[in-house]
Amino acid sequence: MPPPDDFPTRIKRAARAAEQAGLTPEADELYRLAFEVEEAVAPRAYSNRVFFEIAGIAKPKSAGKGERLWAAGSPSSDFLLVVEGRVAIERVTPMGPQPLGEARPGDFAGAADALLAIPRLGQATAEEDSRLFAIPAAEIFGGAPSAELGDYLLRRLARHLRALNDEFGKFFPPESGKSAIDGPATASPAEIPAEEKSKALTDGGLAAADAGLLASHCREEAYPQGAVIFREGDEGHTLSVVARGKVRISRRIAGAGEEAFAILEPGAIFGEMAVFETDSPVRSADAIAHSDCTLLTLDRSVIERLRSEAPEKAAALTAALCRLAARRIADTSERLVRWRMMAGMF
Repeated sequence: MPPPDDFPTRIKRAARAAEQAGLTPEADELYRLAFEVEEAVAPRAYSNRVFFEIAGIAKPKSAGKGERLWAAGSPSSDFLLVVEGRVAIERVTPMGPQPLGEARPGDFAGAADALLAIPRLGQATAEEDSRLFAIPAAEIFGGAPSAELGDYLLRRLARHLRALNDEFGKFFPPESGKSAIDGPATASPAEIPAEEKSKALTDGGLAAADAGLLASHCREEAYPQGAVIFREGDEGHTLSVVARGKVRISRRIAGAGEEAFAILEPGAIFGEMAVFETDSPVRSADAIAHSDCTLLTLDRSVIERLRSEAPEKAAALTAALCRLAARRIADTSERLVRWRMMAGMF
């Protein structure tokens, strides 16, 4: 890769950033790799530290068009940052291949399964000649990463999750985007013991440490049966965990009324995209209190405040959200494959 015209100036700037970040690169190779990362990542949104953090643990690799990068079900220890080219993820089933997303420059491939240390969700294939960075999952949060790096990873995980969620729209008729039901109800304050809060989060698939961290930043809210928590098409800024009672997730189908596709019980997490994806946090379905219920609610403003007031706490909370997003990607991928097979979509 030819260096930019102002390479010497950027080297000095990058060296200062590396020193401030506590990094001690010993050769120009790290700088070169950092600039390659900068080309893949949206550079105007992040500082040099992010590029050096990735370059410091990543290993460059290339893949030819059609090359299999891993098989479904194989062990996952690292994931890929795509610099050039395109990587497709799909699950091969008896009814044919089921696409589970693709990674383009700036995207990660295989991040969810690697962060969760679970078998690969699907096989990965280079759809074009590709330049990649392999990133060890154990190291991404093992060395106190910056809140910026966590934010970048969370945004890219959210991008993948949004694409999977959008696939479910193919099972429903086109909608106007706004529900015809009443506006959201006002929640009543509630109190839940700390142990019960942590249990609700661990029941949702979080590790105990992540559950405790999220619980400390959530507020408790109560809704009576039938109350609207949020509507499809509304802007959102919170994620919620069902602590008590049940919540119904549904859509309004023209000429058919309400179509419920999930009844959430204690431990279930919903509305997470409003926190994961800050660019366009629009609700994709209605959430209604199926019974009297109590929720744990995390507001996106909490994370934004911590980033300016307590960066270390913000980084830890963002890391927990990344693992939560990874869990949602894994669960959503499995559910999408099942729905497609039941509907004969292959």
